[in-house]
Amino acid sequence: MKIKKKILLSISALILPLLFLSGCSDNKTEVNVYSTSDMHSHFPDSLKNYLSKIDRDNSILIDCGDMTDIQTQDDGQWASGIKEYGYLTEFNGRVVEKVSEPSVGLPPIGKNMVDEKYDMATLGNHEFYSTPEKFKELIDSFNKAGLPLMSANTFYTKEFAKTKTDQRISDPYLIKNIHTDNGDIKIGIIPVTTNTINHEEPFKDGKVVLDENVYIQNDPNFKGKVYMTDIVEESIKISKELKEKENPDMIILAAHTGEQPKKPRHSGNRIQELAKKVPNIDLIVAGHTHTFIDEHEYQGPNGKKVIVTQPGNHAKGIAKTTVNFEKKNDKWAVSSLTSKAEKFKSNKNDVEDDAFVADTPEKMKKINFQEIDKAQYLKMKKDNPNILLDTVVVSDKKIDFPKDLDIEIKNEYHTPKDNQYLYYIYSKDYDTAKKVMETYDMYTKESKLENKEVR
Repeated sequence: MKIKKKILLSISALILPLLFLSGCSDNKTEVNVYSTSDMHSHFPDSLKNYLSKIDRDNSILIDCGDMTDIQTQDDGQWASGIKEYGYLTEFNGRVVEKVSEPSVGLPPIGKNMVDEKYDMATLGNHEFYSTPEKFKELIDSFNKAGLPLMSANTFYTKEFAKTKTDQRISDPYLIKNIHTDNGDIKIGIIPVTTNTINHEEPFKDGKVVLDENVYIQNDPNFKGKVYMTDIVEESIKISKELKEKENPDMIILAAHTGEQPKKPRHSGNRIQELAKKVPNIDLIVAGHTHTFIDEHEYQGPNGKKVIVTQPGNHAKGIAKTTVNFEKKNDKWAVSSLTSKAEKFKSNKNDVEDDAFVADTPEKMKKINFQEIDKAQYLKMKKDNPNILLDTVVVSDKKIDFPKDLDIEIKNEYHTPKDNQYLYYIYSKDYDTAKKVMETYDMYTKESKLENKEVR
């Protein structure tokens, strides 16, 4: 009996510490917060490969705005409704085809994000670069696809929304529950957007000023339809509301705004203010300024530590924040935070990669783009009657094109500063397009028109 008791005591001595350690591990867990920003339509293989390897059950995936753009072929086609086949060799023009109405449905970058199961996306200033109607359609398309496109400080007026009161474009915050064996961890995410949407005019009469037109509510297209509240004031308000109503274990601020102003431009960069003034937040995932920030630490209200991280731009990398939670008194709490902005190695053969440049015939073929002469165009036209010639006429005076000329002027712009008139023209006939280019008072200022494209 004594031997049996000694054996039992020995076994107990071994088991009890293991049970204790097991109980301790149940009270601690790790959650990773991944964030992208300023992708501007880029979604390369390097990002897809990275996301395919992360544990989505124990993580959060956020985008901090400016995901849409025309910098990639697919998203350019979505935005314009135009498919591009190549450049003309004889004069300045492209061979194109109208394939859809512009900006209809979810953009290709949005489809990528849905496929990769993003939890939410913050509205960036670039998502405003359309009409109010198309802006609302864009937000609705993301929401319909199951990917909330959000901004707590952006509102529709009641007149535009056709409601009794003004309406936020989205919910003011998102709740994400991370499941553990010892109970769910509740994380609140507040999305906010820089107030300065349009370009600023930093100097006037020799003084640094802020042009009021930078605010969306003063933009001629959006005035009376969409407006924004102050990013800091709204963040403070929503943070208090979120804490009171949901009492989450952690609060993340997903902010499309830079860390600090770049005087005299970009006064809308207010991360430092947000970190120091907004209560209850633990982490700010930022964007807008296209920079990589591993981890900057600030002291928030009441001495609370706030970490800021930022993932660069064009999907060249991703910010990863590792959050350790510990359960005390039946409540999860953040015990530590560490962030790292990880940079990807670019793939020279990936046409979605920012480093890819179609500067050789081989690379041109990868995006189905080519140099096209008259003979090739006539053959293409015979095979596909819907293709068009898209040309640009630049003149130092206003042009009245003859009404019997078989062309469509899709856009006309006057730049008072340079006293130039720009005409973006569709034509079906090759000789007509060439005649238009040769007949009118047309000239090119390479330094001013280089890389200039209007859609």
